[in-house]
Amino acid sequence: MYLRKTEAPFFLIILISQRAFRVIISVAAAYIFLTFLALSFRDMDIIQYSSRWVEVNSIIITRGGYANIHHFLGPFGMKYLLLPSSLILMAASGIWVYKYRKTDIWIQLGVIAIIARLWTYHRLYDDLLILIPIVAVFRLLRSGGLSENQRRAAVLILILSCLGLLSPAFFLQLQPPLGTLFRTGQAVIWLSMLAFLLYYSYKASKAGRSETV
Repeated sequence: MYLRKTEAPFFLIILISQRAFRVIISVAAAYIFLTFLALSFRDMDIIQYSSRWVEVNSIIITRGGYANIHHFLGPFGMKYLLLPSSLILMAASGIWVYKYRKTDIWIQLGVIAIIARLWTYHRLYDDLLILIPIVAVFRLLRSGGLSENQRRAAVLILILSCLGLLSPAFFLQLQPPLGTLFRTGQAVIWLSMLAFLLYYSYKASKAGRSETV
């Protein structure tokens, strides 16, 4: 099930932007086959397994990990919004990918990588997803197509995001308020980078310029 929660948003690019339908069908068929193969060694059917998976994950995703929408909703007793919030975020991502399907592939990957990091349960090791938008922003800086203010914002975002990834992991374990500030700060940095990439793709599309950098 890890494949579903982490890589699922990237399939929007494959399906909508790249139109690689054969790849989607092949992966889906392989995933279904492996799921039923694994279930053949367990004393439960697909319905029982799915129900158990939802039950267990509703506990795990609200107690573990950090900086994701489920982690934010869980403490407020809004577990009933976990699945709807994920579906809404995925739907919004699909709409964005379709609207900006001609934009540079690195910008698409950068946006979706941040969404993939925020959309469901993740731990520290999943922060490596942020390397993708970092590369996207760096490529924009090298392209020379940014205004002076955009360049300043991009440089600041790159510095903060790199510092966040390189910071010691024990910061996550600190008691409030320091631990809370660190975790919240990471999310703010990622959201800022997401906003930057969304803004650039919007301005580039509106200006009718070439989107490849």
